[in-house]
Amino acid sequence: LVLGGINGTLLLLAGCLLTPPVAQEPPRPSQQQAQEEEGAPTTEATSATGATSSRPQVGVCELLHSRRFQLLAAAYLGFGLGSWVAVVHLVRMAMDGGMVEAEAARLLLFLSLGSVLLRLPGAWLADRLGRRLITSLACAVLCAMHLACVFDASRGSSAFLSAFSFCVGGFNGIVLSSCPSVPAEV
Repeated sequence: LVLGGINGTLLLLAGCLLTPPVAQEPPRPSQQQAQEEEGAPTTEATSATGATSSRPQVGVCELLHSRRFQLLAAAYLGFGLGSWVAVVHLVRMAMDGGMVEAEAARLLLFLSLGSVLLRLPGAWLADRLGRRLITSLACAVLCAMHLACVFDASRGSSAFLSAFSFCVGGFNGIVLSSCPSVPAEV
């Protein structure tokens, strides 16, 4: 509970520090002058460089009162509370299922391999399909894996726990990689 609370607080604070992205190309002075001469309205959200932002500026208070942001913070708090339980207790769970200690400790290798090997494809997919979608799918897979571990009678087998370790490491990595940028999308 303490680690989940710390994780949730850090994610909330990180979300509060997010700012809208800077416009790619500032308007050219000749275009801006032409708009002013024609009487076209100019946008109010102009940065110091003269670039306009298509997104409205949102203050911290408005962000904290936003229902969508509150739900996102609650989701990440839940993720922080539950996603690492299996990781922390993986070796003990395997040993309780009948594995010898050396074989159970080797599961941590699958965990780290999953984290390294699935983060890059997960980030690539998140850039293409959207971070909210990929994060939601990763959380759904994590939920399915945890439920399978609870209800599957073969959870003590080496093959199941190796696949479980790889998936939990990988999909935890995908969620953690995308969590700093999801609030900006929301």
